[in-house]
Amino acid sequence: MARPLTTPQPTSSVANFLEPHVGAAALARPETTMRPMLVTPILQQLPPSEDTAARIPRRSVLRQFKLPQELDQTLQQLVRYYSDAAGTDLKMTEILCAVLKGIETALPQIEREAKGLGPLKRPKNDPLNEKRHEDFLREIAKRFVAGMRGAKMMD
Repeated sequence: MARPLTTPQPTSSVANFLEPHVGAAALARPETTMRPMLVTPILQQLPPSEDTAARIPRRSVLRQFKLPQELDQTLQQLVRYYSDAAGTDLKMTEILCAVLKGIETALPQIEREAKGLGPLKRPKNDPLNEKRHEDFLREIAKRFVAGMRGAKMMD
């Protein structure tokens, strides 16, 4: 047979917070057990890197796109073509940056072609407007390609 309890037991773990030693432990400053890390002698003996001063921090902007399935396949195919040609595994970001660098040189021609586009009304984002949206994108793409064709070769 079990012995009867001589002290009342808390009904939940929250009741332990009322005990004086538990509250004192919660409010006490923690002891620091970690020693500060010391620089190893090897790092102190190394000469400073020459290119450290010339290094400029990279500034990146995170962009996210929603692509239709067929355009995502086109992008993957483009990455694959250039990866195979370069003999290295290129990333989508690298390909898109390279494409934008090419576009950058053609901006005057692209702007001229874009002005000839005329006013367009963007179709609403509705599955029933899918054909209209495709036609909308095709019109912009035609002008873009015409602008790229008029561009000079990059140096």
